[in-house]
Amino acid sequence: MAMKLNPKALLLSAAVMVLLAGCTTWWQQQQAWQRRQAVERCQQRRAAIEKQLGQYEVAQQTLRQIDAARYRPSAAPEPIDPEQASRYSQLDRQLDEERYNTAYSAWQQEEQQRRELWLSEQQQRRQQAKRRRSEAIEALARLEPSLVSAGAPAEAQVANLSHCGTP
Repeated sequence: MAMKLNPKALLLSAAVMVLLAGCTTWWQQQQAWQRRQAVERCQQRRAAIEKQLGQYEVAQQTLRQIDAARYRPSAAPEPIDPEQASRYSQLDRQLDEERYNTAYSAWQQEEQQRRELWLSEQQQRRQQAKRRRSEAIEALARLEPSLVSAGAPAEAQVANLSHCGTP
């Protein structure tokens, strides 16, 4: 007994197969789109995290430079050469001594003011660097709280950051 195929059933079967194939393709496209979106979000998040880590490191480096900086005073007035002074009269030697003492006192006062100004500027730079470091840590904690430990980036967590599906 030969089986007779109904053209309507055949048409319906073909339509169902095309529809199923289309749904599978649509489903695969949806999954691929969702994967691309997830990778893109991951990359944006990672870039934001790396930016904050970079800002933190810049602030840390600035603080290290400030801590390593030492004040360098200007050159003091040259003292009177005793050999040369011995050739002058007593009055000239006294005048030279007075001029030197006056110049040395003025230099000391000027140097004290310069040092105080330098210390003040260093303190301002230190405060700015600490503020920038704190802001970077706060932003990093908002992005990913597990990356911050005791007010600093958690090195182990940072090292384990996702590569967002890319090698």
